[in-house]
Amino acid sequence: MDIIADSALITAVLLVALRLGPLFVLTPVFGVPGIPVRVRVLLGIGLAALLVTGLHVDTGAIPRSVEGLIVAALGELVIGAALAFGLLAAFGAFLYGGRLLDTQMGFAVSNLLDPISRVQGPLLGTVFNLTAIAAFHSLRGGTARGEGAR
Repeated sequence: MDIIADSALITAVLLVALRLGPLFVLTPVFGVPGIPVRVRVLLGIGLAALLVTGLHVDTGAIPRSVEGLIVAALGELVIGAALAFGLLAAFGAFLYGGRLLDTQMGFAVSNLLDPISRVQGPLLGTVFNLTAIAAFHSLRGGTARGEGAR
């Protein structure tokens, strides 16, 4: 079995990994602090390699100059950060709603240790957030409408 190292393919994998990187670092769904950073980096690069080879990415569109590669890398990081912010904001809504309910119910003085992020948070907010993460994973990351759920 021969392994062919194509520089355009490696560059495409690294650019896609730069887009997926903020999801594995910033979000509560994928960025679990209990998983070592080295494992998360390898998981991100492996997922990027699967995406590039599985979707047959056109490697001819990858910039060949250093300046173009830096601009493309920064663009991928910005897009990845925007995706992570959207996911983080969606799960932050559950945490905020739980905090409002805690205040109304009188549970505002009690905090619960969140096992995922290892920080103290509101009781119902933590329960809502963990339930939303479980629902997100049980729906296969939002693909349950029929495109990729089969």
